[in-house]
Amino acid sequence: MQALLFSEPTGKVNRNGMAAKQESPAGRGRGKPRDAGLRERILKAAEAEFLDEGLEGARMERIAMRAGTSKMALYQHFASKMVLFHQVRNNLLIDHLPHVDQFPLDAEPRQVLAQIAKRYLKAITAAATIQQLHLLCQPRARDVRAATAFFDTGPQAAVRQVDALLQRYCDQGVFAIPAPRMAAEQFLAMVRGNEHMRALLDLPPGRDEQALDIYLASCVDLFMRAFRAE
Repeated sequence: MQALLFSEPTGKVNRNGMAAKQESPAGRGRGKPRDAGLRERILKAAEAEFLDEGLEGARMERIAMRAGTSKMALYQHFASKMVLFHQVRNNLLIDHLPHVDQFPLDAEPRQVLAQIAKRYLKAITAAATIQQLHLLCQPRARDVRAATAFFDTGPQAAVRQVDALLQRYCDQGVFAIPAPRMAAEQFLAMVRGNEHMRALLDLPPGRDEQALDIYLASCVDLFMRAFRAE
């Protein structure tokens, strides 16, 4: 009995010489599982908050409540309201814009321009994009930085992509364009037509899908005739 009282403990010893309690693997907390859908819920909540309250009136606390999370968790995903606003804007427009790298080098130019035209018009007339533009134009949400960022990463990004594509076709001898950047703006302006303005005014589309395809094809034909190399 005496030997048992003074025997060396088999487990860890604390600084008082007492045997430390051993924690069973089952008793160790593993932490809460990561919420894989939280980021998307935050973006949806932020989109609704910005549309309802404007950029200046939006509050991170309300966005967190809308998303069903805490303000701390919100800031772990987005460092500031402006960062969150830019991410909402990017989700609405940038992901839908065409990128030159998506098209093979040997792709037929007419088909490439037709795809770009259709995707660009769809992106700029989408309900979410129009809502974002309405938000940026609200006096209470007026923010030059936000408007500049939207323009640069949205419409202007599309111009840069088409400009790069036209430069590539000029190098290949497909087109003879003195000013590809200007031609890119002109092409996209043709594509916008009246449909973009109708969307901004919350009017229904002026053409059905078949008529729209005919219109976009005519834009491509006109552009090809103007700049095709002889």
